[in-house]
Order: sequence, then C-alpha cells, then structure tokens
Amino acid sequence: MIIRPHTRSLLITLSTALGLLTGRLVSAALPAAANAPVTRGAPRPSPSPRPTTTPSPATSKMTMKKVAPHSPPPATTTAPAALKPPVKKEAPPPPPPQLTPAQINQIMEFLHKTQPETYHKAQVLRRTDPKQFVTLINKAAPNFKRLEQLQKSDSKLFDMTLENLADTHQSFQIAGELRQPNLPPAQMKKLQNELVKVVTSQFELHQRIRAHELNLLLRRLNKLKTQFQLRQKQRKEIIQTRVRDLIGKPPSVNW
Repeated sequence: MIIRPHTRSLLITLSTALGLLTGRLVSAALPAAANAPVTRGAPRPSPSPRPTTTPSPATSKMTMKKVAPHSPPPATTTAPAALKPPVKKEAPPPPPPQLTPAQINQIMEFLHKTQPETYHKAQVLRRTDPKQFVTLINKAAPNFKRLEQLQKSDSKLFDMTLENLADTHQSFQIAGELRQPNLPPAQMKKLQNELVKVVTSQFELHQRIRAHELNLLLRRLNKLKTQFQLRQKQRKEIIQTRVRDLIGKPPSVNW
C-alpha cells in the first residue's frame, strides 16, 4: 500500500494526539485507584504464643543435682536400760498432833467415856506403835476440840452430849453382836432387850437435849424482844448518837 506524504503526516499527528489523551486518562485514574478501598479475604487467626516458662533457680539446681536415694536413719547404738522394779515408797509419817500433853490426856479420857474399845486400842498403840497412836489422836482431835468449846460455853449440854455419844457407841456394839451368825435364841433375846433399853434411854436423852436447846432459844428470843422494845423507845437518842459518831474521826462502825 502506498501512503502519501500528506497522509503520513496526518497519521503522525493523530497518533501523537491520541498518545497525549491516553496519558492524561491514565494519570487521572491512578489517584482514584490508590484511594479506593482494597477488599481482601478474611485474615487467618494468628497462632497463640506458647507460654514461656522460666525455670526457677531452685528448680534448675534440683534438676542439675542428682537426688540421693532415701536412706533409713542410723540405728541407735545405745541399748535400752534394764528394767528396774518399781521402788515402793514408804508412807510419810503422820504429822505430830498439834496438842499439848494435857489435851492428849483429855482426849484419852473422852475416848474412855464414849468409846471404851477405842480407848483400850489407843492405850496399846501408845506403848507399841507411837505413829499409829498419833494418827488415832489426830482423828479424834476435831470432835474433842468441839466438845471442849461446848464444855466452856454450856457444861450441862456438854455432859448430855458425852452421854449421847456413849449410848450411840453401846447401841452399835450390841447391834453388831446381834448380827453374828448362829446366835443362840436366849442370847439373842437378851441382846435385843439390852438394845431396846439403850435406845429408849438415848431417846429420852435426845428429848432432854432438845428441851435444853429450846430453853436456850426462848431465852435468846426474850432477850432480843426486850432489846427491840428498848431501842424503839430510845429511837431519837440512838439516831442522834449515830449521826455524831459518823461525823467524828474516825466514824464509828457499830451501832
């Protein structure tokens, strides 16, 4: 095909203009493409990081050392002491009586009146076993001291109390004989009569003791009644005296 020169120059001009137009279109499209959002697929989950354990110094030392096998404790070389029989301790001696020789004699007299058998036993122990004698005296001492105070305060009641103790001891003695096996009927009847006699006498004694104590209470009651009536008459004087006592130095306590 034969292209004329005029036609060739026209084609060159058209191609140049077309190139410029194409360049402008591409340059205008590039910023828009850069600003457009890019659509991508769902992101893959990232694998979770494995925990990193840092061994402690004690653990690292234990792993480095070789654990020694457990060995039993060494056997004791000392043999157990030989078993010794228990030593029997002797009973401590009884404490000495806190009594004077005169009081000991009075206790012996008291035992002679109220408990004849105990009195004879005490006489034997006094000669043969002083420790047992002291024990017996200590046992009887509280009753003796009580009776000693009673003798000082009320001699009549003291005499009746001694008599009552003697009757009690005698009744126990007769009752003990009656409990003996294979007792002859005549002997049993005799002992029963004696026991009835002793108990009857002791009953009458108890009545006398109660009558005596009742008289003492009546006398005390009459005395209190008289004091009450007298204080009631002297009411003002007693109150004024009490007020003066409280003001004094030191104040009186009893009134």
